[in-house]
Amino acid sequence: MPESLSISEAEENLDAVVQRVEHGSSVQITRKGKPVAVLMSVEEYAYLADQRKDFREALMDFRHSVEKENVEITGRDFEGLRDRTAGRNPFSFNNFLQSARGRSSASSWKSPTKK
Repeated sequence: MPESLSISEAEENLDAVVQRVEHGSSVQITRKGKPVAVLMSVEEYAYLADQRKDFREALMDFRHSVEKENVEITGRDFEGLRDRTAGRNPFSFNNFLQSARGRSSASSWKSPTKK
């Protein structure tokens, strides 16, 4: 658990707080007792910020790894993976009600009357 300081405590001791952070500690900053920010070293921030790649970077990394291994990916590799059926009608609420209530027709369901 990182050290916790209020905003005013951090302001009063900013130089000392920054020195602790530079040496690897993290400091949680609070406002009215609730955490609102974290101070951390530039190295720790860079490590955390670099953890997530955007889609393009991940795709390029994948392509480079495939090229290195001389793997050839063709359309045949994806045959049969896609379900080409029409699927259900997402706007068919009556079908949902029929299956949920076990009834054979939507007309047998009566909507509640408004009061």
